[in-house]
Amino acid sequence: MKPTPSFQDILAESMARLENTEGEAPAEGREHATNPSTNPLSSLWELLTPPPLNASGSTSKGKAYDKPAPKSVAPAAPRKPQKVETHWAVKDLSLATQISLQALGLKGESVTVRDLKRAFRRQALELHPDRSNNASEFITAQEAYETALKELSQKKAA
Repeated sequence: MKPTPSFQDILAESMARLENTEGEAPAEGREHATNPSTNPLSSLWELLTPPPLNASGSTSKGKAYDKPAPKSVAPAAPRKPQKVETHWAVKDLSLATQISLQALGLKGESVTVRDLKRAFRRQALELHPDRSNNASEFITAQEAYETALKELSQKKAA
């Protein structure tokens, strides 16, 4: 059984056939056969063949092929300072805000804006009119969130 020729063997054979036709007049569409600078197979051959080795075992291209390029390490980006969350005591908030926090399911002695937003998102997913048939509960939760957020934002600005 005859072994299957490799791609490089086929390419070398094609190049040899093209080189043998140099004495002939180029046929229409074969102008590149006589001009190696425009021959697409010669540039492909250069890409596929590895560079030749010197007596020392390195390539003739120089040291660029001998060693891998050094890896440049980018300096670490400075860390952003973490935001300090302000906790407000629930007993110091207005009665309307305390009722709003209870409506959103927040229980405890202190609350942050982050806790408020998380509680509202959780309620909004459960009570949204697209998921449940009762839109009035969603509107109540939305008003409770706006009331509590307004007071906490005012306290934060002060």
